[in-house]
Amino acid sequence: MKLYTNGCSFTQGTYPFTSGTNGEKICQHYNGYEFTAEKQDFVWPWLLGKHFDFVFNHGKMATGFDRVVRTTLEFIECLDPNEYQDWIFVIEPTMPERKEYLYDDGKIGQVSLPMDDDQKAIVFFHTRDHDINYMDELSFEDVPTKALIEYHMWFQNLNSLRYDHYKNLLLLQEILNSKGIKFLYCPLMTHNTLITHPEDNIDCINLLVNLMNGDKILKSMTSLLREDKKYYIEDDNHPNALGNQMIADYIKEEMENRNWLT
Repeated sequence: MKLYTNGCSFTQGTYPFTSGTNGEKICQHYNGYEFTAEKQDFVWPWLLGKHFDFVFNHGKMATGFDRVVRTTLEFIECLDPNEYQDWIFVIEPTMPERKEYLYDDGKIGQVSLPMDDDQKAIVFFHTRDHDINYMDELSFEDVPTKALIEYHMWFQNLNSLRYDHYKNLLLLQEILNSKGIKFLYCPLMTHNTLITHPEDNIDCINLLVNLMNGDKILKSMTSLLREDKKYYIEDDNHPNALGNQMIADYIKEEMENRNWLT
């Protein structure tokens, strides 16, 4: 069996941006598709991958679910239909607040909202080869960048972002189902796949949630770790080796319960 994973830094890992954690940059290849990854052996895809013949980890830090869906579809496109049954996809639905926009020239800009009040929103630009330097931001004085940030901050709200997010979840679900590819959603946070607060009950969003295949949605990574400091890298909000092992063991158990690893 072959394992495909995609998500944000909870799936990629934090190398080289977290001190004291070793890693390496590797170029992954499959059927002509390439992706450069920052590999840390203690991160859950590589731990879970020990039970598979092949692993392709497509995770990229600081990215949202728009990018996860876009790149997952790119990878599916490179697969031979005769091998669909050989794969298990584990997808980490992450933050809808990280929104991608397509420019006229085909370039894709992602708006990352500020983490606190004294920061500015950031636009990251994706390159076609996916070897992205996320620290190389365009100037905030760049006209398209300023316009994109202003549009996102003024005219997008969390409900509109969540509406697009759930449409993405359904799109990917139906494509994977149509091809007979086994998959699981293991979200970053519970509300990345489910309605968790009464005030979030909006008819058009509830309709999308009700169309989701609940059997394919696992517990969120943050709920598994329970905000327990022993599962996190010191002074960092990402799982350490113990936390990643817990995530890998949980996903493996869910696969075994479905008889996918026999």
